[in-house]
Amino acid sequence: MNQLRTGDIIERLADLGVSPTKGMGQNFLVAPQIPERIAAGAEVGPQDTVLEVGAGVGTLTAALAARAGRVIAVETDGQLLDVLRDVFGTAPTVELVHGVVDGPVAGELLGVGEYLGVACGLAAEFAACLAGCSGFAL
Repeated sequence: MNQLRTGDIIERLADLGVSPTKGMGQNFLVAPQIPERIAAGAEVGPQDTVLEVGAGVGTLTAALAARAGRVIAVETDGQLLDVLRDVFGTAPTVELVHGVVDGPVAGELLGVGEYLGVACGLAAEFAACLAGCSGFAL
C-alpha cells in the first residue's frame, strides 16, 4: 500500500477532474486524523472483515486495512476505483469492488454467516437495505 497524504489526494483528484458529486453522495476524507478516529472507534482486529461502502480515494480504507484482517472496499465511481487500484495495488487484505451495494449484495460480498459491524455514517438508503436483510443488525 502506498502512503496517503492530503496533498497527494487533492492533487490526484484535481488531475482526474474529480470533485465531490452531490448526486453520488460523495464526500472525500482528506484530513488524516478523521479516518484514524473512525477506524479506531470501529474496534476491528485481524479476525474481522470490514465492508466499506463508498471507498472514495481510500483514506478510510487504509486506516481500516491497518487493523482488520480483510477490507472489502466498494466504489461506484470508476475514476476513483482507478485511484484505489493505484494506492492498494495487490494489498492482500484489501479487496476492491466496482459497483453499488445494497443489503443482499452486502451479504454476498461478506459471505453467509459473517458478522458485519458498521461504525460510520451510512446513507439512509443503504442503512434501510441492511436493516431489512437477515443477519444484519444496526
